[in-house]
Amino acid sequence: MMGARQSTTSHHDTFQVSPSSDACSTSSSTYARPAAAAHSAGNNSSSSSSNAGGGDGYHRSNSSGSSTRPVAATRERKSYAVAAGRSAPMRSLSPAHPSAVMSGMDDFLRPDRFDRIMQMTKPDQFIQEQHSWNPEDRSLNIFVKDEDKFTFHRHPVAQSTDCIRGKMGYSRGFHVWQIEWPERQRGTHAVVGVATKNAPLHAAGYTALIGTTDESYGWDITRRECHHDSKHTMTWRYPFSNSRDVYNVPDKFYCILDMDEGYMAFATDDEFLGVAFRNLKGKTLYPIVAAVWGHCEISMRYLGSLEPEPLSLSELCRRRVRIEMGAQPEDHIEQLMIPPILKRYLMYQY
Repeated sequence: MMGARQSTTSHHDTFQVSPSSDACSTSSSTYARPAAAAHSAGNNSSSSSSNAGGGDGYHRSNSSGSSTRPVAATRERKSYAVAAGRSAPMRSLSPAHPSAVMSGMDDFLRPDRFDRIMQMTKPDQFIQEQHSWNPEDRSLNIFVKDEDKFTFHRHPVAQSTDCIRGKMGYSRGFHVWQIEWPERQRGTHAVVGVATKNAPLHAAGYTALIGTTDESYGWDITRRECHHDSKHTMTWRYPFSNSRDVYNVPDKFYCILDMDEGYMAFATDDEFLGVAFRNLKGKTLYPIVAAVWGHCEISMRYLGSLEPEPLSLSELCRRRVRIEMGAQPEDHIEQLMIPPILKRYLMYQY
């Protein structure tokens, strides 16, 4: 296991994308459609008086519709601006968006190193504790439980968004940790991701705090959208390949951070959800979550890491073939005039 290494944050160029296109969302995390906004505000107000804690009245995302790459449209944002009698502001594509960099990788390709870590023996208890929540790096409305160092509890404070970072920052290597966050304890905003030491840990009101600045990267698992510097750039739908109208993130899921390739992805026990963020190289990033639900308890378990290593020639060839096949490579691989054993290899069926 390696400790945190400080590194200089690299500058990323941005380019303009029309907010009316099907590419990206066009506002910060606190948006809602006019009717939904009123409904959400009313529910949040009533829940504050009854449960005194954190967006309890709006449990699941009101957004619907599937999304495909490069990113999903967020017509809600545009219609909200039109209803307010103004045009939606022009925002640039986030440098952390997977489409903002030519990675030469298939963003939907399940990493081989993820499977290797999942098959490894879990780290010893004391190593897992070294990578657990940091009781000294949190909002004052959060505390790490004495009897369970892997779980924190959030006090029922109304109109407050609260974060906690992990103890260990990562600047190299491939890392996996599991988050356990009961769906009934998420509220209007439930955000997971990574952040630098400079990212804020508290904000007034209910917001997707992680990803509002360029110091953090957050996936709001309630609203199913990603944020990075969202005060100035567009948010985007995630998972990209989700074809269902509503995707409910399960109570347990996995965070995958590859600081060698410079990306973060997520997975469940059933599927790999794809790359959510890119352009992470040159930073030291810590696991982080932001919660608004009163009395919520969120656990993190570090599952292991792998040191940088070169890819085999066969793996490089497989990646190249799958990238050339497009977004749904399996459909095209079946039509290739090659031996069945090679087809199975290309589809990771071995």
